[in-house]
Amino acid sequence: VAIADGLSIVLKDTKKTTRGFTYKYHNEGNITSVFLDNPGNELIPLNPQNEAIIEKVTNFVVKNRLNWLHSRILPRNLFGIESDFVEKNPSVVRELTETTKIDNLTEIKLLTNDKAGKAGRAHWYVASKNVIAASCQEYIAEWQVVVSSANAGGQKRDNQISIMDNHSAFGRVRVALASFKTKSEAVNFLNFAQTDIIKFLFLMTDESLTSLAKKVPDLMDYSSKNKMIDFSGDINSQLYKLFGLTADEIAIVESTVNSQK
Repeated sequence: VAIADGLSIVLKDTKKTTRGFTYKYHNEGNITSVFLDNPGNELIPLNPQNEAIIEKVTNFVVKNRLNWLHSRILPRNLFGIESDFVEKNPSVVRELTETTKIDNLTEIKLLTNDKAGKAGRAHWYVASKNVIAASCQEYIAEWQVVVSSANAGGQKRDNQISIMDNHSAFGRVRVALASFKTKSEAVNFLNFAQTDIIKFLFLMTDESLTSLAKKVPDLMDYSSKNKMIDFSGDINSQLYKLFGLTADEIAIVESTVNSQK
């Protein structure tokens, strides 16, 4: 059989009474051995060298009273559009092309699957704004930064991160990492999320939406008034400095991110 993600063998010592354990990481003939405390409910990074980076980022978040990005992520049913919406309601949508004219007062652009199930592919349509329930229309007028809901953390392939404008809605094919009142904030957040260090931190949790971005800091303010970051400059290098990463740790970050490309 094909086991794409590898195989883990776990040996459990039922007579052990002391805390902690020795963790040996084998990678291309190299072995890294470290002593770790009992993790409890926390996931252990595969490469133990990543733990020091995560600890520095965690200290930064705590010190500056920030949140984790996970708490900002919006639900997959944000607009109430299910995967079978187009199949069940073909008469209320029309395909969006380069020449399609849209009435922004009464219509929206809609990204959703053309079919339900695995055969479905994400397509852009135009529909009446009324296809979105009144209780779900709040975010239509805002700008969302979204990723593929199937590969949100980017582990398996590009997570298709992009900005949805303030005349768009989407189904379960995408999940919104954040929503903003202005385009400039959305652009700043997108640039933040595309830095190597933030891509690295996305990889430090499971791909599932319940774990997504639990190790990614949320700067909370993505306007030009943010005092930590100058969004017009090199955001990646600024984050390295803020988190206090060493040259060796930066090399680990960049090597990890490049291996995903």
